[in-house]
Amino acid sequence: MDVLATCGGPIILGRTGENDYTVVVFPFDGPAGASVALFNRLPGSTSSYPVAAVEVQNSTVRWTVSSADLSVNGYGECEITYTLGGVVAKSVRYPTQVIASLDGQGDPPEGWDTWQAVFTALKAQAEAAAQTATDAAQTAESASEAIQNLSVSSTTLTPGSAATVEKTVDPETGAVSLAFGIPEGQQGETGPIGATPDISIGTVTTGAAGSDASATMTGTAENPVLNLTIPRGDKGKDGEPGKDGDPGPAGISPTVTVTDIEGGHRITITDADGPHSIDVLNGTGSVTDVQVNGTSVLQDGVANVPIAGNPIPGVIKTTQFYGVDTTNNGFAYLYTASDDYKNGTGSYHAATTANLNKAVYYGLAKAAGADMASVTGETVGVYPVAQKSAISTMLNAPESVSGTTPTITALAGVQYVCGEVATLDITLPESGIVDVRFESGSTPTILTITPPTGVTVKWAGGFDPTALEANTTYEINIADGLGVAASWT
Repeated sequence: MDVLATCGGPIILGRTGENDYTVVVFPFDGPAGASVALFNRLPGSTSSYPVAAVEVQNSTVRWTVSSADLSVNGYGECEITYTLGGVVAKSVRYPTQVIASLDGQGDPPEGWDTWQAVFTALKAQAEAAAQTATDAAQTAESASEAIQNLSVSSTTLTPGSAATVEKTVDPETGAVSLAFGIPEGQQGETGPIGATPDISIGTVTTGAAGSDASATMTGTAENPVLNLTIPRGDKGKDGEPGKDGDPGPAGISPTVTVTDIEGGHRITITDADGPHSIDVLNGTGSVTDVQVNGTSVLQDGVANVPIAGNPIPGVIKTTQFYGVDTTNNGFAYLYTASDDYKNGTGSYHAATTANLNKAVYYGLAKAAGADMASVTGETVGVYPVAQKSAISTMLNAPESVSGTTPTITALAGVQYVCGEVATLDITLPESGIVDVRFESGSTPTILTITPPTGVTVKWAGGFDPTALEANTTYEINIADGLGVAASWT
């Protein structure tokens, strides 16, 4: 009897006095190819012993429980050891139980003789039934052997004759042979005349070189259509060179002649298509026209080019007052900035490096709203503390973002401040830090952050940008894929 081993309760090994009746089946949970040993501890014992009747079969370990394993009733335990080279693995410790049974050593009760007679009669009946079954089995086996040794043959008889069968038995082997005589069937009636097919060629397709030819049939039985696929042949070898052709007609060699004309020369080239002439002038003739922006300015042979003015095109006059002038050598000279670089007024000076530096130096402070009037001199240097603070405030001022559904293409190093927003889309720069502050109203803001390609933003502190809370102010900082968020109500 097979018993499946489990750890949920004790494995019932059997009853005292039984032998080789119970087979306990364990799952094989050791390394493949390992040798197996099973150790059993009898009830009440403190040591275990190796069990001999153990085998591995179909990924299971099977223990055939002997009478020695059932010698003591009560609760014990067993364990499997797997060994492969230097590797040793062990299974869980399975609880076991041996159930006590009657030892059959007492005296028989009164009336035992009567019961023993009944048992003897029943035993005789059982033995007779067993013998009957044995005889029937032998008879069936003999019949089976006869069928297995049966040989069959047949011959064809003339049409209309009766079928025959002849049985013979080999006296030595008992093999049976059956010889059948089967009459040939009668000639059938002549069938109707079939239609004569009218075959036509359908499609003829050129297949790839080296492929197999194929054919398919479509249409009807009376009008079948044959479709063919014929592979293209391999490229043939180059043919022998052909014979030279007949000589062509004599060609015409071009001729070139040069003749004098008024104000230059005429070059004439004569070929098979006739003469072709080109006139080359000496360039000593007068100008026929002068134009400014497509409009002629030639009057009585004199080109009168106008001074440019809006919208009249022409030449440009230079004047120091407008920042453009010419030197004595005729070079253009550009003036910019002023004597008073602190307020941007006064006369003009050349756009030299020093002058441009002064203009930028004072212009940046003026843009920041700083007072530079108290600064003496016009030399570019380090800004005074007050002016430096004003410029720093201007450069670091946050960028205000309006609207309830803004989209921000963020720049590195810039702080963005939003009001209450329903949705907020932020596209991060390739690198650098981005700071964004916004308010989530009674309905939580839907925040979408698009990082650069290949970058995934990882948030510190378990912040989830997809699960914002209502009526909360958030400020998030993201730098090169790492995000930190703060929130308050």
